[in-house]
Formats: sequence, structure tokens, C-alpha cells
Amino acid sequence: MSRKRGTREDYLLGGRRLRVLPVTMSLFVSYTSSTSMLGMPAETFTYGFAYVMFAVGAVVSMTIFIFTLVPMMHSLKITSMYEYFYRRYGSWSLRLLITVLGMLQNILLSAIIVLAPALSIEAAAGLPLVSSVLLVGTVGTLFTAIGGLRGVVAVDVLQGAVMVVGIISILFKGVFAVGGIGTVLEIAVQGGRVSPLE
Repeated sequence: MSRKRGTREDYLLGGRRLRVLPVTMSLFVSYTSSTSMLGMPAETFTYGFAYVMFAVGAVVSMTIFIFTLVPMMHSLKITSMYEYFYRRYGSWSLRLLITVLGMLQNILLSAIIVLAPALSIEAAAGLPLVSSVLLVGTVGTLFTAIGGLRGVVAVDVLQGAVMVVGIISILFKGVFAVGGIGTVLEIAVQGGRVSPLE
């Protein structure tokens, strides 16, 4: 397996030779960003277990996506939905419009995603917020630019392992601190936090 990134396919798709588990971990980390790690507990605390409806919808939609769009995109050997739209409709203007909208959405999303770890670094290390944002942005940009998709997947696997261990540790510590899973469920029901399941 070559480590050269001489072609667009090698750089953007890892030469189409990446293993399933690392790519799965990378997608997990991509969709479970710092905003999710901070936002989902706050959302659940504020509005109850209604967030589970979003999770169920996401699982259903991703399952449909896996069995419909992914095989089609893989067989066409395309690198993005923007390329698919151009092939499907043959319109450069449509591709440009969708690309600009996608870039705008990603810029706004990236700003929010970079802010959460920057706030954590600011609190833990005492760096000013601007310096923390620049640090997070620079590190992310460098490993993506240097390593291509392989570099992103490698870092995401490590990050995913840390996230999973952290989540499980916090879950066990929290459950045992209040007296077990029965007590947790009792407190949640009393607080009206599981209303969609009742």
C-alpha cells in the first residue's frame, strides 16, 4: 500500500484502500464533534429525553444512506455530492451554487466546532481565547493538509478511542455516584426527563 499522495484520489480518498473500522471511527468522530459532547447533555438536561427522537431519525437516515447512496457513489468513483450533482444534471451553475452553499455551511459549522475545544484550552491552560482558537485551527489544518484523508482518519481513530473511553468512564462514575442505574432512572422520571418514553 503506497503512502504517496500524488493523485487527487490518494489525497482525498486514501487511494480507496482504507479499512472499514478506521473509517467508521473517523465518521463517528466527525459527526460527534465537541459541540455534540457539550451540547447533547445540556439539551437532554433542559428538554428531557426528547433528543432520542433525533438519534432514532439519524440512525434510520444513515442506514438508508449506507445502502443507497454510498454504493452508488463508490461505483461511480466520485469524491463528493457536488461532483454527483454535476454528473446527474450536467449543470456547472448548479454545481457552483451547491458548492458555495456547502462551503458557507461548513465555514459556519467549523467556527462553532473550533470554539468548544478553544474554550476548554482557554479554561485549562489560561491561554487567551483568540490564541486558543488559532492553536486549534492551526493544528487541525496542518494534519489535514499534510496527511490528507489518511492523516485525518488516523487522528480521528485516536480521538474516537479517547472519546469512547471518556464517555464510558463518566457514565459509570455518574451512575455509581448517585447509587446505581435504578436511582438514575427514578430521578429522571421524577424530573420529567424521559417523557417521550412514558
